[in-house]
Amino acid sequence: MVDRLGLLGMRGHFAFGTVHQNSDSGQNALHQAGECLAVSLAGRLLDEERSAMDDILRAYLAGCMDCDGCFNIKRKTPYGDGHYLPRVSLWQTNPTIPYLLSQEFGGKVKKLTRKAPAKDIYRWEVTYSKAAALCEAVLPFLRIKKVQAQALLSLGETMDRRGYAPTGLPTNVIQLRQRFYDRVRALNHRGKPDLADVYLRKPDLQTRMDI
Repeated sequence: MVDRLGLLGMRGHFAFGTVHQNSDSGQNALHQAGECLAVSLAGRLLDEERSAMDDILRAYLAGCMDCDGCFNIKRKTPYGDGHYLPRVSLWQTNPTIPYLLSQEFGGKVKKLTRKAPAKDIYRWEVTYSKAAALCEAVLPFLRIKKVQAQALLSLGETMDRRGYAPTGLPTNVIQLRQRFYDRVRALNHRGKPDLADVYLRKPDLQTRMDI
């Protein structure tokens, strides 16, 4: 009885194994190993396909955000100095993408009714951690509003797990949050680009802002 190391095909799958000649138990063991390998390979291919599809979806949603989305920081003065609200929204007359974003990242979709002939608008919006999740997902694919998304993420890095309350914040953190607020406000500025140019010409806006 001689052992041998072989590469055997089992129902279209392949498995490495030590085969004992004329041994039913060896054949059964190798058959099981082949099936396990087939399942493992199938799972790996499925994960790769899902990853590719995730990238396609993220790139598509990034395009939607570049066109119709808004990355915004709201200063909530009634709560004291240092309280800033990171917010992401998208407005479209077709409800498909707003509801898709709601499905993927949470948040609510609100229908805004307008008088004819204007179309109704569907507004999707998220804040805080959900806004950060959207920014993280689409950041690599954004082309127009990348800096705004970076600013929201940098703002989030100044906030702890307990929330975004400004109580007891040191002055330098409050100033840093104000800096992110000013940048996003300038980049979202409507009209002539005189105010926005002051910030757009700064080289550090082309990369994620360090805390």
